[in-house]
Amino acid sequence: MNMTIMAPLQETILIIDADKARRNSLASSAATLGLSAKSYPDAASAWDFFETESPRLIVLDWGLPGTASPELGRKVRNAAMGRYLSILALTGGDRTEDTGSCLEAGANLYMTKPVRRESWQTWIASALQQVADLRELESSGAEIKGVKDELDE
Repeated sequence: MNMTIMAPLQETILIIDADKARRNSLASSAATLGLSAKSYPDAASAWDFFETESPRLIVLDWGLPGTASPELGRKVRNAAMGRYLSILALTGGDRTEDTGSCLEAGANLYMTKPVRRESWQTWIASALQQVADLRELESSGAEIKGVKDELDE
């Protein structure tokens, strides 16, 4: 299955994975789909980038050392922009406890490694649509707040 996906505007995808080859492969694939990709090997540097750039698409390796993955997932989801983005968690296996912990920590979806191209492209297409819908909702909310503020004056 060969999908053509082009981001309606230049979305940035943040890829956090300790494995350099996988980071590079996912970033390269994302770039061919019209995304600007930034990748980091650890939660701390990824969080720094997230705080300054607020990317809307995030790929989080669930195998980061210690509790870094669930902690980062929760931090991102609890951030001001946390409800306006999509998080994909990459797991090393299809274990029930991984599924639950990924979703509890804020992931929208989890995928087992190695990542299949078709699944990757499907997630990107779905995530881009979700982000577009969330941007519209965010914009509508700001318009409603502006009208409410005017009425309160």
